[in-house]
Amino acid sequence: MSLRGKTDSGRINVDEEVKTGGKFRELLKFRVKAGDEILKKHLTEGSSNAQFTSAKVQNQLINICSDIISEKIVEKVNRAKIFSVMADETTDVSKQEQMSLCIRYIDPDLTCPLIREDFLKFVVVSDLSGQGLAKTIIENLQSAGINLNFLIGQSYDGAAYMSGHLNGAQAVIRKKYPKALFVHFSAHSLNLAINDACKITVVRNTVGSVSSVCNFFRGSAQRTDVLKKHVINHFPSSR
Repeated sequence: MSLRGKTDSGRINVDEEVKTGGKFRELLKFRVKAGDEILKKHLTEGSSNAQFTSAKVQNQLINICSDIISEKIVEKVNRAKIFSVMADETTDVSKQEQMSLCIRYIDPDLTCPLIREDFLKFVVVSDLSGQGLAKTIIENLQSAGINLNFLIGQSYDGAAYMSGHLNGAQAVIRKKYPKALFVHFSAHSLNLAINDACKITVVRNTVGSVSSVCNFFRGSAQRTDVLKKHVINHFPSSR
């Protein structure tokens, strides 16, 4: 969802409904309608050059939110003292190679161990060699403040420059951090297996039928409740 709309400049009219307005400005209007008189006074009577609703300020707020969330994730990872890194890269609409960097760790705030997977950041990459990608991953984890001595696992797709056992990113990282065992993306492996299997007519028809059944129950709360009751009656352990 885009943050800004077509009419996203000038003073905010708190009483006007704008269908092409941006999400940020509409949320401020929603807050005013909820009874925030201080915000209403600021938007209606405040100086035009100090409204703090410009695109520049919006971007600054996004970056601040990103920094706060990242700091909380990093703090948890360092307290957990054990984590794995997951990364994948692709070309975005602007033709830039971007890598998504995610962290998998045990939540230290829960008495019952729970594995969390959190997105950390997007990284623009230029060097797509195994050495270059490994360097990018390590530098960004370090710059985020994560203690790499706690790195015990890494997971990527099957591309040679990521998973190659000689010069792939995982091999380069493991030379520096021997505990960081490499595991191929499980979901990616499953996707590849299903994709190849669906070339067989019988398998393709079966997957299609299973998908239709899932959509049938998913499309109705009543049908979902009936399914849950039957599952519980036939499999009591599912409680």
